[in-house]
Order: sequence, then C-alpha cells, then structure tokens
Amino acid sequence: MDEGRWHVESMAAEPDNCCPICLDVLEEASFAMPCLHQFCYECILWRAESKPECPLCKRRIISVVHSVWADDDAEENIITPATASLDPCSLSASLPRAQRH
Repeated sequence: MDEGRWHVESMAAEPDNCCPICLDVLEEASFAMPCLHQFCYECILWRAESKPECPLCKRRIISVVHSVWADDDAEENIITPATASLDPCSLSASLPRAQRH
C-alpha cells in the first residue's frame, strides 16, 4: 500500500472519534436527541444548559443519551430550557431605565 494513501485514509476516519464542540477525542460519547449527533457528555450537557440546540443541525435538544451499554440500557438527561418560559416584558422591567428599549 502507498504510504501517502494510508495517511489520508487514516486522517479521514479521525473526525468520527472527535467531539464537534471541543475537537478532542470523544469522552463518554453521548447523543443529542432527537438528531443523534454525537458529542462528549460534558460538552453537550454544558452547551444544552445554555442553548438547547444541536450545534451541528440547530434542532432543539430534548435530551442527552449517555452511558450507552446496549440498545435498551442507557441513561438519559432531559433538557429543559431555562429561559424559554421567561416573559420578555418581565426581563425589561428588571433592567435599569438606560438599558430599556
């Protein structure tokens, strides 16, 4: 096999093992639901707490599935958006007058 070709093929396979958020090797591989994009557990949980949308496809993240041992054996964290239920009017009422629009 040509050495240059092997190098290109091995590099092409590496992104499957990388987290799209931290760009490092996946640690505790987890899945954003329902899109099933894969991330490190800590990375996607951190992201979903501040912005519950998949960084790759922008779909709303409903839950994060992690610690997958088998098809029917995994843990799931349900994601509830912290600011989705806040009324924008109540937010502006708490701002100083100079910052209100």
